[in-house]
Amino acid sequence: MQIKKLTKIAEYAIRIEPGEKLVASLEKFMRDVQGGYATFHIPTGGGFTDVECSFTIKGGSEGHKFAGPMELGGAGGNIAWSSENPDTPVVHCHLSLGDKQLKGHIVHLKEATVNLTAEVKIEVYKEKIFRKLDERVNLKLLDLPSGPAEKIKKDNFIWWIIIPLGLIIVWLIVITIILVKKSIGNKGND
Repeated sequence: MQIKKLTKIAEYAIRIEPGEKLVASLEKFMRDVQGGYATFHIPTGGGFTDVECSFTIKGGSEGHKFAGPMELGGAGGNIAWSSENPDTPVVHCHLSLGDKQLKGHIVHLKEATVNLTAEVKIEVYKEKIFRKLDERVNLKLLDLPSGPAEKIKKDNFIWWIIIPLGLIIVWLIVITIILVKKSIGNKGND
């Protein structure tokens, strides 16, 4: 395990406008505020079009594209900096999407065009964190200190609860989409 203690410097609420690119907007935000690292979540939005995404597998990923429109179930991620180009922010975002047939998808987002809106909450931290290729898994992971782990204070323990709860909420959204789809399909058979 690698751990780095962070100092939060600000929280922001931003709204990304129709037609704007989601990942490009988050990259621009990070360049503008010059934070060291950021986390974000997108609890609400008006969906996306032109979605470029992937499904991560050991040794790489499989790319997918959806023309849309796709409804947003929720999204979260972080923004670090490229170890190869230290002035380039790297957005890492996972999201749940649903299509017109109410089929759910959980993906790693590469880019998407905002359809109506994307309302984002971002927490920015002072310490600069980079993404670096980890050859063991062939992915660019957060490059945190490999020395002795810093002591985790009681007030930081809350993250050990929030992250798993967030993942549970995303799975519940996907299950709800599937159940609604089945319910609509069963009504059509009556």
